[in-house]
Amino acid sequence: MKFKELLFLAILVVSCDPSAPSLEEAIQPTTQLDSTSLSLHMIEFFNQWEENDELLGNWIYRRQRLDRITKEIYAEKPDVIFANQILKKSSNENESDEVILSYDALKEYHWELTQTQTNSLTDEVEYGGFIIDKKYNIDSPLRTFKLEETNAYIQTIGIKWLAQSIVLIHIQSPQQYDQATKEKWDSFLEERITILLKEKSTCHNRYVIAGYLPESKLPNFKAITDEYQNTTLTCENCQTATNDNKLYTSHPSQKDLYGFVDQYWVSKKTKTFSTNTILLPTQKDSTFEDDHYSWQRRYGLKLKVRLPICPFTKGDTL
Repeated sequence: MKFKELLFLAILVVSCDPSAPSLEEAIQPTTQLDSTSLSLHMIEFFNQWEENDELLGNWIYRRQRLDRITKEIYAEKPDVIFANQILKKSSNENESDEVILSYDALKEYHWELTQTQTNSLTDEVEYGGFIIDKKYNIDSPLRTFKLEETNAYIQTIGIKWLAQSIVLIHIQSPQQYDQATKEKWDSFLEERITILLKEKSTCHNRYVIAGYLPESKLPNFKAITDEYQNTTLTCENCQTATNDNKLYTSHPSQKDLYGFVDQYWVSKKTKTFSTNTILLPTQKDSTFEDDHYSWQRRYGLKLKVRLPICPFTKGDTL
C-alpha cells in the first residue's frame, strides 16, 4: 500500500472514532517485541555484617535466608537475577551461597560474579553479579567497575536471546557515605553509564539497568537515561526509602539502614507484564520484628517484560 493511501486510511480512522489513537500514533510503525517474556529478579543475599554479634558470620541464620531464596527461585524460575552480597567462607568451601544453591534451585544457572568486599572478622568474601539461566548464552563477558575506597560498583554483561543481544547493567550505590564520597560516586556513575550506553553493543531497546539506585543521589541520571522508564520497589516494614515503609518513616536517625531504593530501568518501548516485591515474610515469621530476623525485611523486586526488538538494517539476518 502506498504512503498516500495509508495516510488517507489513518485520517479516516481517526476522524470516525474519537477513541482511536492520534494521527501521529496511527502512522507510526508498531514496535516489535520479543515473542517470549523475560523474568528479572533483584535479590540482596544479605551479608549480615551490620548486625549484632549473634548474626555476624552465623551460617545457621544464613541458611534460613538461603532457604527463603530457594523457595522463591523454585516458585518463580527467573531468567536473570541481579545479585549482591553473595557470601563465601574463605576457610570452608562448603559455606558458600554459590555452592549451596548450585546443588539446589540454581543448579541450571550461570554464576557470573566479581569479588566486592572481604571481612576478616568473619573470614568471608562478598560477591556481586548476575545469575543467569543456562538457556541464555553469555556473548559479552562480565565487567566490573568499582569506586575506590567504597563498596560501590557497576557491572555489565551481555546475553544472547532470540537472536539479539541483551545488555544487563547492575549498579550498587554506596550505602553510607559523606559528601565527598557522594560527589565522587555521582561523577563516577554518570561517566560510566554514559560510556556503557555509547558502546552500542546492541540498540538501547535491549538494555536493562537494575540495582540500588536512590534517586536523591543521582542528580544527572535521569537525563542520561531519558530513553528509559523506571520501576521502583515500595513496601511496608522493609528496607526501602519510601513513605510506604513504616521502618523508614519511624526511624529518622537510621535512614541509611532502612533507606534502600531498588530500581529497574528499561526502554520506554518495553511491554511490562508484572512487577512486584519478592521474599515477603510469611505468617510463620513470628519474630519478624526481632533484630535477629532483619534479613526478612530486605525484600527484592521482580519484573516480567518483553523487550523491544532492535530495528533491522540491510544485511541483518535472524
